[in-house]
Amino acid sequence: MEHLDRLPELVLWTTLAGACIPAGAALARVERIRPRWLEDEFRQFVIAFGGGVLVGAVALVLVPEGARHLPHPLTTTALLLTGGAAFLLLDRCQARRRHATPQFAAMAADFLPESLALGGMFAADAEGAGARFRPAAVAPASGSHLPSSIGAPGRAGVAARGRAPREESMARLSPAQVEAYRRDGHVTANWRLPAETVDAMRAALERLVDANGHMSSDNVFCPHLRKAGAQGLAGDDSWLGFARIPEVLDMVEQLIGPDFLLWGTTVFGKPARDGKETPWHQDGEYWPIRPLASCSAWIAIDDATPDNGCLRVLPGTHRQRRILQHHRREGDDITLNEELCDPAIDYRTARDVVLEAGQISFHDVFLAHGSAPNRSGRRRAGFVCRYMPATSVWDRKLGANLEKRSGVIEFAKRDLYLVRGRDVSGQNSVATDR
Repeated sequence: MEHLDRLPELVLWTTLAGACIPAGAALARVERIRPRWLEDEFRQFVIAFGGGVLVGAVALVLVPEGARHLPHPLTTTALLLTGGAAFLLLDRCQARRRHATPQFAAMAADFLPESLALGGMFAADAEGAGARFRPAAVAPASGSHLPSSIGAPGRAGVAARGRAPREESMARLSPAQVEAYRRDGHVTANWRLPAETVDAMRAALERLVDANGHMSSDNVFCPHLRKAGAQGLAGDDSWLGFARIPEVLDMVEQLIGPDFLLWGTTVFGKPARDGKETPWHQDGEYWPIRPLASCSAWIAIDDATPDNGCLRVLPGTHRQRRILQHHRREGDDITLNEELCDPAIDYRTARDVVLEAGQISFHDVFLAHGSAPNRSGRRRAGFVCRYMPATSVWDRKLGANLEKRSGVIEFAKRDLYLVRGRDVSGQNSVATDR
């Protein structure tokens, strides 16, 4: 009963420690610090600081106090190791199931034993020693909660607003890969989609083909739209979800900046044995983006090899930042009728982009590329997402003229989706209904 008089004080100290979790989350809502290197340095500092404080809390407060009250040092060690193993198991289970809030759950689980430990120190120390340890116990707990919650930037708030959760992930291009993209016009990421996401794409492709039996699966334009232009395509919302995968957007951000829109997608089904050739071309030849700037993320749904007609690129053809000479080519065995014919191009530099299912390559809008027909017994399906920096404008008047030229793709009334940042140009009408 004598300790009940100290209950308000105990509640106060515990509340102060716990309040650092939402405080850190509020600070983390400031998602971007510029320049980018400063953001990276800041987050590294926060992680290092939080880790140091946590080690200090364990080494200077929890272990000494536990050893003082427990009968044997081995008991303290066993309990400490058991707790660490339990937290590791919790974190790995949530990560394996791809929960959006593993760090938040870990912090919540961490806060409970800290609160019990703090209460135990008050209750067990009847002679006033608890007063010495109140600041020592609360300060490390607070110091570790604040960096931990900052390290989980805006997850709950972002999810609540209906946007894809923005998590710090391993999906990062190295500085050397970013430089390769600048130099060659394309790069293949180390990170790949999990197997369950690839399976979901394959299932979505089966649904797409079944729902659009009137058209070839070689070229399916804008499956992320519910009704997509002259093809009469019946789209599927799942493709819009695939185009918003946070890890893919993280890498696109490294290549074209923090503000960009999704303006198009394409499924290249390239069926076995009769998959069509895609002639050498530049994408920007027929896109109404001004100034012309775009990054394409090519996601392999199936393994892509030279045998089944993988993507081929001509490295460095993007450097002049201009549309090269093309001519019109007709035929039922090709996916488009614009073919590169610039005499300055050295086709001997062609490079195969070999991908396993789930891998992703990125290429610049000015890069010349194409693919051979598929004469193998294996399909070569891929999903391509088109992103434009929000400093450029989707020119709908130009798009209307290009529509007449292609007769297939709808540009003038195309829905654009802001997937990162803001519309810097202020001239793009952005869809907000999905």
